Amino acid sequence: FLPNLVDALPGAPSVSAGALVSWERAAFGDWRLKLLGQANYVGSARVSFDPVAPRTGGYVRTKLSAELWSDRFGVQAYVLNPFDSFNDTF
Repeated sequence: FLPNLVDALPGAPSVSAGALVSWERAAFGDWRLKLLGQANYVGSARVSFDPVAPRTGGYVRTKLSAELWSDRFGVQAYVLNPFDSFNDTF
């Protein structure tokens, strides 16, 4: 019952997954540096309740970020979706 329900809901992919990689080290003095990379996969999904309607394709969305901080201050920069990956949801 559950696989049929999940596969039949519009906009709900049957599979999705994500991963996060982090790297941290001392930069200089009491400053620290952290680099992060994140990737999320969103699988294909139906666009309506009609079983013969087309499905969206799966896609991967990424995020890259860097953080530099000390005891008193910090700065963070990030880029969302640097590879311009997308797909229609409806």
